[in-house]
Amino acid sequence: MTQTSINPDPRDDVLGRSRVVDNPALEAFYEELPGHNAAAFWKRANSIEPWEPESRYNPTVWRYDEMRDLCLRAIDLVKPEEAGRRVVVLLNDSDAGRQNSEKWSVVAKVHEVFAARAEHERARRAAEREAIKAAAEKVRARRASGAAT
Repeated sequence: MTQTSINPDPRDDVLGRSRVVDNPALEAFYEELPGHNAAAFWKRANSIEPWEPESRYNPTVWRYDEMRDLCLRAIDLVKPEEAGRRVVVLLNDSDAGRQNSEKWSVVAKVHEVFAARAEHERARRAAEREAIKAAAEKVRARRASGAAT
């Protein structure tokens, strides 16, 4: 009888870590699980939760000012009726990041933030233009009433 331990790291020999030693009954159980679209989590739990962080991603920095400008340009270049979503996707600078970028909901959140800020910025600029027009109109009206008296 061959027994296989799935915890080659001696640190795993603590409560809360997977310490299962396979036996024939478990092997038969493992073979049965895929037929039910299931698997034994404890067989891979320690590799999923390593003792030290193991990232497949490279640190990536997106500068707000640069990305904001790109997102504002995208709003001007792509009209809502041309695309269901006008999203500038932030891709992590690694193969893992590029492979998983479409699965991350953060993309939609970034889109919402940039779109909301862009709309706010446009509304603010429009309000400033209206305020300047109103102020100029007041000046013209004062000049006109001063010239008339």
